[in-house]
Amino acid sequence: MIFLAGCTGGNQTESNRNQQEVQEPLPEEAVQVTLYFANQEAEYLNRVEREIAKQDDIILALFEELKNPGEYGSVLPVEAELLNYSEDGNVLILNFNEAFANLGGSASEFLAINAIVNTYTELPEYEAVSFYVNEEFLETGHNAYDQPVPRNENAIQ
Repeated sequence: MIFLAGCTGGNQTESNRNQQEVQEPLPEEAVQVTLYFANQEAEYLNRVEREIAKQDDIILALFEELKNPGEYGSVLPVEAELLNYSEDGNVLILNFNEAFANLGGSASEFLAINAIVNTYTELPEYEAVSFYVNEEFLETGHNAYDQPVPRNENAIQ
């Protein structure tokens, strides 16, 4: 709070003496992000635009948004956590906990992997994503993800 004071020749009114400068809180900076979630039939991905508070760590912020599908179909296992991440050129390397490996059937796996890849490749610095679980390449009953996965426009409705 800042109080204003000054010389006015001694004729201040009560309201002038009690004036204070009111500062409005600055609105939080927001950024628009593009996320991908399963459609109602869980066959394709829907592109969803959201405005989120500007974050220092956009990678973590996007993962948290992917865990919150709203009216769309969830693509991530509930207990999945992003443990850490790094980059190798234009490849984003994501390391998840063990729960992430439980992606369900092949259709669920397809949607989850492509939702993540398509979300992160919306960022201009990434063209593909590598998937790890506890520092090991992700292996499911359907695929071994030992190579970076590129963006898949065909997964989008």
